[in-house]
Amino acid sequence: MLLLLAILAATLTYQVGLTPPSAFWQANDNLGHQAGFPVLVDNYPRRYKAFFYCNAASFMASVALILLLVNPNLYKPAIQCYALYICMVAGMFGLMGAYAAGSSRRLRSSIFTLALVIAVLLSVAVLMLIFWIIPYLKRKKPGEDKQQGRNMEPETPSHP
Repeated sequence: MLLLLAILAATLTYQVGLTPPSAFWQANDNLGHQAGFPVLVDNYPRRYKAFFYCNAASFMASVALILLLVNPNLYKPAIQCYALYICMVAGMFGLMGAYAAGSSRRLRSSIFTLALVIAVLLSVAVLMLIFWIIPYLKRKKPGEDKQQGRNMEPETPSHP
């Protein structure tokens, strides 16, 4: 499933990198626009910069995830150190950031999209807290098990 998602994310980010949001200028004009440059760069330079870096980060995380999953020498160590999940989370966050930055031109739509991305990030953080961090903190320390084992000795039958 991770490989399928990684391939989908790599394909999506590659295609969006070739045709960014708002398309390209079709012709040179007197206002300084050059044909072939993204329209978003001239109209919203900060938004384009955010889109570009989030899209590039998502693409690279997806490619790294594909390489980790396909190479048998890297697969087992990647599972043990959570590299697969880190690449997948980084890729998905990059996709969400790129979508939020390049999805709409109106302020109201941008605020709604940003609020949606923040809600998803918060829900992921809460799920991580519930399923990973709290159970990790509740685990007993190795020294506690040994101390309890000394106090609880098995009963031996006594012979009269």
